[in-house]
Amino acid sequence: MSTGAAKLALRFVLIIGVVNLFADLTYEGGRSTGFGLFDTGFGIAWFLGSTAMGLLDDRSIPGLVAFSVALQLAALPVFGAANAGLTARDRAGGGAEADAG
Repeated sequence: MSTGAAKLALRFVLIIGVVNLFADLTYEGGRSTGFGLFDTGFGIAWFLGSTAMGLLDDRSIPGLVAFSVALQLAALPVFGAANAGLTARDRAGGGAEADAG
């Protein structure tokens, strides 16, 4: 598998993971609205991030790397908070398995 294909596969897996996490956080009747809002926010963030990174690429490669690393580090607490919320809900017996049954 080429490096490009491996990166694409990893991105796909990460996006599917985030979508599944989001599905677990929303109630069944509001999932379509929730997914619409999620996809809108995701698209806006993607556009803004791509624009900022494109501008930085023209001006400073070290600045581009610093920007990318800083945003990835800033995302860690968000994932940690989401994971803690899911873990607490699972301990309380309200996980995805309880929703299905």
